[in-house]
Amino acid sequence: MIDALPAVTRAARATMLLPAFDELIIGYADRSPTLASGDFEKVVPGRNGYFLPTIVHQGRAVATWKAGDPVSAMPFGENLPAAARRALPRLARAFPR
Repeated sequence: MIDALPAVTRAARATMLLPAFDELIIGYADRSPTLASGDFEKVVPGRNGYFLPTIVHQGRAVATWKAGDPVSAMPFGENLPAAARRALPRLARAFPR
């Protein structure tokens, strides 16, 4: 049996651009592992059921984003983590259109 845990752990720590309605955010009744309760309305404005695309860094949603050149990030805190900010151009190029 191949031990996949190291690869899964690295992937979970990576920065990811997730599309709207991605299962990492919407697939669980308890979103606390990936989304702080105070940030829920930033992902679902007005709690209307429409989920915005998110930036996940080290397993936690840290911002929403919009496609463009460059990608627009709306961080939940004052600033996007530096590693996530540096990864955005590469992630945007790789994101399916």
